[in-house]
Amino acid sequence: MSVEGQDGGERKLPEGNVFGDIEDDEFTVNVEGEEAGTFKRFEYYTMPFSVTGEEELLEEVMQEAEENGSSFAEELERNEEAQQVVQDFYSRMKQNPGLSKEMMDNLLADIYVDDNVIAEMEADDTLEDKMGKFTAGWKHLADFYGIEGLVGGDAEELNPFLNGEDASMVAGGLDSLETVLPALRENMDEEEWNRAAIRLSSVVEREHTQIDEAVDMLEEMHGLGDYDQEFLDDSAQVLTDLANSRFDTNAEFGKFYNTFIRFHNWMPLNIKEGGPEGDQYDSICAPADDGMEKIEGRAIHSDLDEIGDATSPKGLALSWLLDEGIEVDGETLGDRESFQDSVDEWEQRIDEELSEGRSNYTEFTMDDPAMYSGLVGGKWKGLKLLNDAQEAFDLGYEIPDGKVVSSVGVEQMLEDAGVQELVEEDVFEMDEERREEVIDRIDDIDVSEYVEGVGEDTIARSSMYGEDGASNFAGTYDSFNADGSPGQAVKDVVKSYFSEKAVNAREDKGMTHGGGISVILQDAVEHERGGVVHLTDESYSISEAEDAESAVEGEGETYSGETIDRLVEGTAMEGMAEDLEELHETFGDIDLEYVTDGDEVYLTQMRPKHRAVDGERPDFDSMQTVQLDSFEEMYEAELDGEEPYVVRMDFLGRDNIMDREREIEQFLRENQDKIGGVEGHMPAPAHIPNNIEGHFRIPYREAS
Repeated sequence: MSVEGQDGGERKLPEGNVFGDIEDDEFTVNVEGEEAGTFKRFEYYTMPFSVTGEEELLEEVMQEAEENGSSFAEELERNEEAQQVVQDFYSRMKQNPGLSKEMMDNLLADIYVDDNVIAEMEADDTLEDKMGKFTAGWKHLADFYGIEGLVGGDAEELNPFLNGEDASMVAGGLDSLETVLPALRENMDEEEWNRAAIRLSSVVEREHTQIDEAVDMLEEMHGLGDYDQEFLDDSAQVLTDLANSRFDTNAEFGKFYNTFIRFHNWMPLNIKEGGPEGDQYDSICAPADDGMEKIEGRAIHSDLDEIGDATSPKGLALSWLLDEGIEVDGETLGDRESFQDSVDEWEQRIDEELSEGRSNYTEFTMDDPAMYSGLVGGKWKGLKLLNDAQEAFDLGYEIPDGKVVSSVGVEQMLEDAGVQELVEEDVFEMDEERREEVIDRIDDIDVSEYVEGVGEDTIARSSMYGEDGASNFAGTYDSFNADGSPGQAVKDVVKSYFSEKAVNAREDKGMTHGGGISVILQDAVEHERGGVVHLTDESYSISEAEDAESAVEGEGETYSGETIDRLVEGTAMEGMAEDLEELHETFGDIDLEYVTDGDEVYLTQMRPKHRAVDGERPDFDSMQTVQLDSFEEMYEAELDGEEPYVVRMDFLGRDNIMDREREIEQFLRENQDKIGGVEGHMPAPAHIPNNIEGHFRIPYREAS
């Protein structure tokens, strides 16, 4: 296919051609009678370079693509060193699913911070400058769209998420909740909904009050729908299962994060209290919408409008048409030279202003809505969830006052001290000499801005990525009493990330040494007793000693009880039974650390006991197959056999499923007990299969 633009000249928006191309794309635009792809073709394999610290090599590839008017894929093929970085990284992901999760959690947290910062930068009121901001922002946030391409099931050759592994059908469950959440909220009383919203907040890592804002938007888009009580009850169970499940395979991560980033479409932009107004991804979506306003009345506007609520493809189409100087309706869309100058100016502006903007995200308090594990660590996330549950249900425990120095703040410390450059010499392996050099440099860091106003009676606590989470790094990192020197305590916590034990633990799991370091600064509580409460569906117990740490180490006494009421009798937690029952009901199986000061009970930590979900699949080949070749055949199908069927939906593809999910859902709902599996031509992580599996628990596989 050839859509003619101006000959020669540098491109500011080079094609990617690794997830799609001009002829094969999820979204297309009609240009002078020819359909041109306008989304996947502009996504790039940038993540391996970002994680390994090879940004200069990435810039070299991108610069060649821009100057040569070629694509990222072509220049990657010419650059053997860059190609090796990509192949090695994705090979590591295939071998170590923990690396896949680490990459997404840490990069996404970083991306959401940058999204907030860039969204606040204002563009001039011209088409060229709006799209200049869009294009520069798109390239800066290329990691996000690269993740979107991978977890969407594209780029099969290298994609670690398409390993053919069995995957839990719960993993894609967020997709099935998108349209039903407004009806679910309407069907619940306030307490039930608060519990459901907090469970969902633990999954998407944003405060439950922002879940309400997202559901408001979903209700505006989809209405309340017409669901029977059984469907609503099943949807509530999906939400509970998501909040209590642990995913371990690349296939599961692909399905989960595909829905995770999609759900954030509906979340508010601000991840800090009082942050910028708007919706998530507005650094990209807002200038795209502004650009669309600038072309109202032109035929291309109505063509792009048919794309629907997918904003990024519209912005990409406008930027591409400007970048190539392509004529639309007999004239160019705008001034090409002015657009390209604007892209250069915006790239420079983002480089210059981003660091200052990111400095507003170096610390988080309980009032801030975000609890991304890659930004604030697992321990702070647990405390934030306890705080939100306390407020939502008016519970009686306390949480010590404090804040967390985020991974953004710690990364800046390490950058200033030259630690980051040492780590990036090899993010996967660290020998003893380099490890000791890292620790020596940490001692020279100035942390005064982070401990300003912090009392001497403070505890600096580790809150690392993977701590109190699925990676199971409990006990790997250290906490320290300030003892009059909170700055040194902060540095000691950061040094514990590079202890021999911690380095070995990450290397055992195939993870990097490159990020996800956060430090909690929390008031120390004068206490008389402390301990750990273990709450599971199978048993309740308390280990109690002089403090929680001693209880964890096995000192003191251990009690058990058949009910929580009986469990707490005679312990320092007596009187807290109702609070514990609510926390267990809301969060599932958990461990809670506590200390007591007189009548006050302080919860100092919550660790979830997530359960792995059985991913075993049925034998598709042993079941009778029903072939459906159109929506019409789907409406007319009669499944009346005694044994379950495999329903093969060959007609489902990218070009005919947008906005038709409800029709598919209705068919599945009516025949759920007769369907043992569904086959089609959508990658397993795609949204329709996620919905089929996530809500109806019907296995899906891609047809051969």
